[in-house]
This record gives sequence, structure tokens and C-alpha cells, in this order.
Amino acid sequence: ATDEWYMSYEYSLDEEARTLTLWFYTGNATALTVPTYTRIGDVLYTTVLSGGVYYEQENISKIDFQEGTRLSEDVSSMFSGCMSLTSVDLSGLDATVRTAASGGGLSWSPCG
Repeated sequence: ATDEWYMSYEYSLDEEARTLTLWFYTGNATALTVPTYTRIGDVLYTTVLSGGVYYEQENISKIDFQEGTRLSEDVSSMFSGCMSLTSVDLSGLDATVRTAASGGGLSWSPCG
């Protein structure tokens, strides 16, 4: 994708590892799709989500992750405080991440 969707996030680029790490969502959309890859200039970056990227995002109701999206190591509070979140498609996440998430690694506390 080259549509600069990532500009709705606080993010960092690692040019050596070719990763786009999303630190915190700053946008106002209620439904999100997170692409696995993003082209910035001539470089194709892989998306990596930090553990608190959606922390206390009360207006997001739906998040879909495209196939192969990666998470950072600590994802314990990723969805904490997401009071409107009703749908998260984890099927696109890396298989090892999906296993950790379904094993209780993700905090899902919509009550705040």
C-alpha cells in the first residue's frame, strides 16, 4: 500500500530490518484494516504492531489484520480499554502470535 494509512499512527521505521512499527493509533476511524506491507519510497516495509498500539482507543469497533502482520513481543495491553471493540480478526497474524494471543497473551478488557 502507498496510501500513507500509517500516518494515523505514531510510528517508527527501521530501514535495516525493513519494518514499520506502529506505536499508537492517533486517528479517528472506527473500523481499521492493518496491511502487512507498506511501500514508502522505494522500500517495502513489514508492519509490526507494538503492544499498546490500540490501548484505550474507545471508538474503534473493528480491526482486521492482513495475512502475516507481526506483533512486538509484549502485547499484553493491546486492546485494554477498547470499549467499543466488537470484532478483531486475528487470522492474519503470524501463527506464533496467534497462538500466544489465544493462550491469554492479549488483554481484552472492554470494561476499561
